[in-house]
Amino acid sequence: MTRSDVTRRFSLLRLIKWGGLVVVGGIYACLFGEVFLRLLDPQVRMPRYVTGTEYGIRGNIPNSVYRQSTPEVQVEVRINGQGMRNNQEFALEKPPGTCRIALLGDSYFMGYEAHYEDTIVGLLESRLAAMGYRVEVPNFAVSGFSTEEMLREFEERTVTFDPDVVIVQFGRGDFADNMRPGLYRLDEDGVPQPTGGSYLPGVDIRDTLMKSAFYRMLISDSHFYSAIREWAGKTVQNMLTSVGNMRRQVAAFRGKSDAAQSASSTEQKVQTVTPYMRQTRYTSDLLMLSRVRAEEEGMEWFMFEIPAKFYGRAYGSFAKDLDLDAATSARVISPMSLFDEYPEDADPWLYREQGHSHFTEAGNGLATQALIDGMFRTSPQVFEGCRSS
Repeated sequence: MTRSDVTRRFSLLRLIKWGGLVVVGGIYACLFGEVFLRLLDPQVRMPRYVTGTEYGIRGNIPNSVYRQSTPEVQVEVRINGQGMRNNQEFALEKPPGTCRIALLGDSYFMGYEAHYEDTIVGLLESRLAAMGYRVEVPNFAVSGFSTEEMLREFEERTVTFDPDVVIVQFGRGDFADNMRPGLYRLDEDGVPQPTGGSYLPGVDIRDTLMKSAFYRMLISDSHFYSAIREWAGKTVQNMLTSVGNMRRQVAAFRGKSDAAQSASSTEQKVQTVTPYMRQTRYTSDLLMLSRVRAEEEGMEWFMFEIPAKFYGRAYGSFAKDLDLDAATSARVISPMSLFDEYPEDADPWLYREQGHSHFTEAGNGLATQALIDGMFRTSPQVFEGCRSS
């Protein structure tokens, strides 16, 4: 054996040694982190069983069952074969004498951190039935959905179920969320038009990982993984939002007319358009288009606001920042007045305080009451055709 052979073998052994130390150290760090968090800082475990759809956006994994665990509640989430959090499957054709209410939203309409009977969907079903109406409430909500994705979901799938009423969820997070997907762009008249693109961030990787029982156990039970995932998710979201803001700013600049480009600074009114102004304007355009699309199909359309939770037990409305036309504004429903009447020291409060700030049973109850009151106030005959005999 030559000296070079001895040197290579020594280098290989040293590489194996250090590689083994790195692997053992990594395993030790993960185990230590898991034990530390379980004992001193328990994490919220909120797995999301999401996959891709044939029309280019995210959807719930059909027939999936998973747990959500927080210091406040243990919830089992069941998704039906159509990718909806419903306790039934829906035929495309409505049963005679039945009204359908389609929900389009994110984790609030999905009912995260709530048992099914306490979600907005479950409460709409039970309360309207108690009022003497035959209704079905297919739930097209997907955690993390933007208004762009809700609009694509409506145009590609919701409309095929022939709902009588469409309720689109709005919340503060939609302003930034709508900067990421790139599913629509504004035409010369300022109307969002489909780009033909898709938005499936990380879906291929997630689909591969979800085939592993170990990974499914990890996302449901590991405190250490949950902490890492939340940090990574927020970081990537912020990056995608920044990219989306820049993309739309460039598109807006390129869309200016040649005359506007060449106008002198003394003749042209100078306006500073902030990213937030761009986000609110675009979200408003999407909501107004959503209403138009629904009414073209002969459906009643409503927007429901999810009040934003701040620190402590404070919350507020961001619907006032929207720039909606009169026809759309007339169909905005908000639970703010009911929330304001709710005692601040009540237990449970309206939002989960040790989880991901979704509605408690009380919050979902008031939200459902606001929805029912708002629908009947705006369209008194909305469910007249589905009264129980």
